[in-house]
Amino acid sequence: MADTLRKDVLTGARIGLTIDGRDVGHMTEVTVSVQFQLVNLEECGTPIPTAILIVGTQVMATAAYAKIRTTDPVRDLLVPKMDAASLINWPEMVGTLVDRHNGDAPVCQIGNITPESYDIRGGARMIVMQNLRFRGRVIRHPSEG
Repeated sequence: MADTLRKDVLTGARIGLTIDGRDVGHMTEVTVSVQFQLVNLEECGTPIPTAILIVGTQVMATAAYAKIRTTDPVRDLLVPKMDAASLINWPEMVGTLVDRHNGDAPVCQIGNITPESYDIRGGARMIVMQNLRFRGRVIRHPSEG
């Protein structure tokens, strides 16, 4: 019998945000991108590179909306205070991209994420953050354990 490859369609994806293991909200309409920084390995006298090496990575996550479970995102450590000590000592945040319509199956986890930019819109019962950009240091997939 031929082996078959199961391919599930990712639907209803969102990123759940945790800080120090505490659930603080989730982001929707999410895009996660990884960029590799490459360097050509060249030999003197040869115009064609002998290899291309990965020397760095950049992990980015963007979201149209974030619904957070707080009325004070600074107090609850979702965004830093605008002072030097808070900005330098920002705690590690972890984002886990899950497929809501597949039993919240994890798709990937972004570690050491830091907010880059956001907009805030206030509502009667919660704060909605919009147009968020985060930068992370690592991305892990379920197959990595």
